[in-house]
Amino acid sequence: MKKVAAAKFKATCLSLMERVAETGEPLEVTKRGKSLVVLVPASERTSRPIFGAARDSILYLAPDQDLFSTGAVWDAER
Repeated sequence: MKKVAAAKFKATCLSLMERVAETGEPLEVTKRGKSLVVLVPASERTSRPIFGAARDSILYLAPDQDLFSTGAVWDAER
């Protein structure tokens, strides 16, 4: 993974972003030798529609089940 100083990244931001998008190679941005961020290309998964994204991951309860029940029986008349 290539590294670039934050000051150089700031000066050449657009060209560096285009290079990451074209090559697919991540770019690490550093400040005083410490890693700040890693720039990676956007994946196709981010363009997936939001509607239907949770399909097949929802738990359905039977009509006779209560989501908030503890199973304890109590008398509200007292």
